Amino acid sequence: MTRGGMFSISVVKEARALLPTWVACAAAMSVAAFVAVEPFGRWGVFAYVWGSIQLAALSIGHEYTHGTLPLLLTLPSNRPRLLLAKLSALLPMLAALFVLALALPAGPGFEWRQPLPMLAMVCALLVAPWLTMLCRGPLAGTVFGFGVTANVFMLADIVARVRYGWGTGAAGQEQFRLDLLRWGLLGVSIVAAAAGWRMFMRLEATEGRGVDLQLPRWLRRNSGAGGAAAVSRAGRHPIWLLAMKELRLQQMTFVIASFYVVVWIGYFTIGSLTSEARDVLGAAGFLYGASLALVIGSLASAEERQMRTLEWQALLPLAAWKQWTVKAGVAFGLALFLSIGTPAFLAAGELDITTRGVGIMVVIIIILVTGGLYVSSLCDSGLRALSMSAPLMLTIGVGMVWFFSFRKLSDTATASLATLAAGFVLLALSFAYENHKTPPRGTRVVGQVLWMSVVVSLAAVATYY
Repeated sequence: MTRGGMFSISVVKEARALLPTWVACAAAMSVAAFVAVEPFGRWGVFAYVWGSIQLAALSIGHEYTHGTLPLLLTLPSNRPRLLLAKLSALLPMLAALFVLALALPAGPGFEWRQPLPMLAMVCALLVAPWLTMLCRGPLAGTVFGFGVTANVFMLADIVARVRYGWGTGAAGQEQFRLDLLRWGLLGVSIVAAAAGWRMFMRLEATEGRGVDLQLPRWLRRNSGAGGAAAVSRAGRHPIWLLAMKELRLQQMTFVIASFYVVVWIGYFTIGSLTSEARDVLGAAGFLYGASLALVIGSLASAEERQMRTLEWQALLPLAAWKQWTVKAGVAFGLALFLSIGTPAFLAAGELDITTRGVGIMVVIIIILVTGGLYVSSLCDSGLRALSMSAPLMLTIGVGMVWFFSFRKLSDTATASLATLAAGFVLLALSFAYENHKTPPRGTRVVGQVLWMSVVVSLAAVATYY
């Protein structure tokens, strides 16, 4: 086979690995762009930035996910040629998202700032692969890449508002903010490009997936001999140990929550919040809560399958239904605590939070976690589960907000809708439990999707009759 033929095969392989994520991102952007309900209009911006970073992270990260990195590094090709093959598949997809971002409206009350799509694409292309290699995993590369981009946005916004004041509309304020944003993202991208090139040229395959995050030794409990740690665990209840294991699977969840807290502190430290700041943080809180619920559900089952621990988990002397109950309970509890409790605590006395609004948010969070758990039971990595579940759950969330906020439902219709929503949650959880225990098959998945579609259709009919 000629060198050109080998290169073409490599490009096709890379494109096949990235195509499902690209389709999911484009679908999420398209759905969000034509939704006339705030704050879902801003989902288009979020989906574009997140999807671009996720695609760039997967260009390197899918080698870690599928364990093909050793094979890649042993191919009879030099490192620059391997990197060129990945870029040849990645760049057209990022460019297509860029064109789509410019073609689609960004939602009511928000217009695309001209540098934003290009800066997001450049930052994703250069920052996410470097962080993926540094953290040795696509999920960590995506989360930290998004965190770096979001923090540059936040710092540029804060510096501009400190200089010109909140909501003053002073001449030059917006241009000053855009200049800071442009130079900040370009500076981060240049540093990441140099570091990423150096790291890829020296990249090595190591055994195991490793951990995404690890506390310093002096902060870890039971850091002594393994025997001492085993003795300390011997007296603990198995349910408690399972819950702790589930929390360890959610390391990226706590990282995302910490990013949100940093953003809140950054805005709050410049003074008391004005109405404009409250609007910004209110929309950010909704996006944070909904996306975090999806992340929690998507990680719960797929991460165990990616770390190859799902098979021996079935050998534990504990009923499978109890293990699944602990997994689902931790996912729902963590989602409600971090997605609703954290914003409510931070916004105490600053944002107007109604009981009805909290109730709607609780229902949305439960639906999103349930959908994430189901999709997670079908996927072999948390990042793939997240990219597959986001467009579907976004559509369901939009429909729920519309039904609850803009439609006057009778008591009978409300009771019927609540019953069907509870039925959907129980049905989806039972299907996810079945898929979690045994590998999902095509015919089984089709039947499950049909049953869930029937329940969703009945819920839609219940709102009209």
